[in-house]
Amino acid sequence: WSLNISNLSIKPEKSVKLLGVTIDNKLSFDDHIDIICKKASRQLNVLKRFSNKLSTKGKLSIYQTFLLSHFNYCPVVWMFCSKGNVTSMEQIQYRALKFVYNDHVSPMSTLLNKAGKTTLHIARLKCLAIHVYKSLNNLCPSYLCDMFKRNDTPYGLRDSSRLIQPKVHTVTHGLKSVHYHGPKIWNALPTHIKSATSLLQFKRCLKDWSGPLCNCSFCFSYNQL
Repeated sequence: WSLNISNLSIKPEKSVKLLGVTIDNKLSFDDHIDIICKKASRQLNVLKRFSNKLSTKGKLSIYQTFLLSHFNYCPVVWMFCSKGNVTSMEQIQYRALKFVYNDHVSPMSTLLNKAGKTTLHIARLKCLAIHVYKSLNNLCPSYLCDMFKRNDTPYGLRDSSRLIQPKVHTVTHGLKSVHYHGPKIWNALPTHIKSATSLLQFKRCLKDWSGPLCNCSFCFSYNQL
């Protein structure tokens, strides 16, 4: 189909690139993740040629600057991608860490601990938590500040900073959405993190958070990688 305006025919596209993010007509973000995985993989293959001339510290710096930047750009937009896409990104990070430490035996968890990093999935959850904090403290546009609602109750609770968990009826546009998962992640945060008095303090406290102890289909399946 096409849209006709003033004798002009506007045809739909399967995908478009907007501000560095490739958006497809099904909002699966398969195209976007395929692009960033290919870019990161090509860069990693080039770096491997110079592995003998780089120190571990230098390789770690390159890994953080060039490779992780592909996966840390606007992650909240495309974070609800398929498990296959998540696996592809995590595998590239694993390859990169093996390159950094010249260690092809240790499991991914060991290499992540050496680098002081988390899985890309947990990193995206932290970005979502930061997004919620900014929304609750009016640090973002008004239409985003109204996305989350505090759970105000007439009686005292141990955690008075909980958010209302909205009801949803679908998985793709319900459970896998910022509107639903934002409050879920926020409510899973320890109280001392949520009570941070500034964005900088919140980010510092969030560094030591290892992710939610959650068995929902979104978190549990990715934690098995």
